[in-house]
Amino acid sequence: MTSSDSKRRLIIVSNRLPVGIKRMAEGQYDFSPSSGGLVTGLSGLAKGGVEFLWYGWPGIEVPQEDMSHLKEELLHKHNAVPVLLDQKTADHYYDGYSNSTIWPLFHYQLDKVLFNEDTSAAYRKANQAFADAIAPSLGHGDHVWVHDYHLMLLPLLLRQQAWKMNISVHLGWFLHTPFPETDFFTILPSKTEILDGILGADVVGFQTDEARRHFLSTCSQVLGRSSIDAKILCSGRQVVVGTYPIGVEPSEFHSRLQKDCVQSAIRAMRDNFRGAKIIVGVDRLDYIKGVPQKLYAFDRFLETHPEWVGVAILVQVAVPSRAHLEAHQELKAEIQKLVGEINGKYGKVNYVPVHFLYSSIDPDELTALYAVADVCFISSIRDGMNLVCSEFVACHDQKAIQSSHESISHGTLILSRFTGAASSLDGSLVVNPWDQEECAEALAHAVSIDADEAHERMRKLGDKVEEQTSAHWGASFLCALERVGKVEVLDMEFG
Repeated sequence: MTSSDSKRRLIIVSNRLPVGIKRMAEGQYDFSPSSGGLVTGLSGLAKGGVEFLWYGWPGIEVPQEDMSHLKEELLHKHNAVPVLLDQKTADHYYDGYSNSTIWPLFHYQLDKVLFNEDTSAAYRKANQAFADAIAPSLGHGDHVWVHDYHLMLLPLLLRQQAWKMNISVHLGWFLHTPFPETDFFTILPSKTEILDGILGADVVGFQTDEARRHFLSTCSQVLGRSSIDAKILCSGRQVVVGTYPIGVEPSEFHSRLQKDCVQSAIRAMRDNFRGAKIIVGVDRLDYIKGVPQKLYAFDRFLETHPEWVGVAILVQVAVPSRAHLEAHQELKAEIQKLVGEINGKYGKVNYVPVHFLYSSIDPDELTALYAVADVCFISSIRDGMNLVCSEFVACHDQKAIQSSHESISHGTLILSRFTGAASSLDGSLVVNPWDQEECAEALAHAVSIDADEAHERMRKLGDKVEEQTSAHWGASFLCALERVGKVEVLDMEFG
């Protein structure tokens, strides 16, 4: 690789690789594209011509004799490099510290936060394993973009490696979840270590202004590092702290709506739900998504507006997530119990109020479901940006209507105030998911909304989703990283 190539190279680092890996037989592996939010978000960047090398954990323990073959296949076919962890470390780092300590804490679910020194040690070990895997390929001028709460120690570890190698790299770190208020964050015994790790980056990014403010305040109160114009002075460096809201690529949904199979699915769903008002919910099965709150609100809506019994239905897709964890198994049982109660209370021979699907859903089928829905109801009790709302809008905006052979109405979006998107998606009906009465009235408004109001609301939403794309998100963050690199060069030349 030439020097100029090295300066343009982007290294993406996340907990998981962008491909799912399954061991089929001895030495044989099956690869399938991942469908996570990060992969979706970076797809727009890739289509914009940015090439990157992706480091991540493969999700399985790889036998020593298979490592060379697996690494070669991932690199040549997927531009990816696996970071290998033994199963015990992976379990303690991922299910333990990342998802049983950091995840609930960052989402304000204190009753679910677990502290354990073994999982904390595994988190450190895993972050060091990532640093050790990446360091040998680091080159002067590389741009490294680290993602999410699984790897908060990694920016500083990579900076220390670069110092030892006497090279300059430009490091970014981005959080895809909320960042909690200082009082919540300081519960962490390792709070100082984690903040120092994040501040190893040159650019620290958040989805919302609120999360950015919480981080700046926490750095000031915990580390005594104040900020000026959202820049923190750290070991002679300026760390830029910014807001970079993520989005989707609306054109992907517009193109999908033109597919014959999607049009056929739209017709089939309309026949199946003929005459119904369809309210759709699409959520990972996670306690932060507020699915029980949504069901309570739908129950209250049918109770207070009996004229909609027999007409309004809720189609709730719950995508399995960390299904082996006890908290998620309990949540699934609670949801199924509520679904049964509502269907038993209001159901008739030819009317099932709640259709509950516990499954992943094909992108074409999902697009058709969005398109036939009259309302999308997001009821998260605490969330990052939440891209489901943007996907729904992309299937109902003016370009979607023009793309589809089947007629598509201007749908209505009901959005929890505790999602990051609530602060930017003007045109949605914003609700408190804990307030059943407010949510029930929002549902009543949404299913009976005037066509002109629905059109105007969707026009505003569509404009914002078209502006706030995943490509724009990626380009904005990388521009910030580029500017840091240019300032560093100027300092070297004129300092």
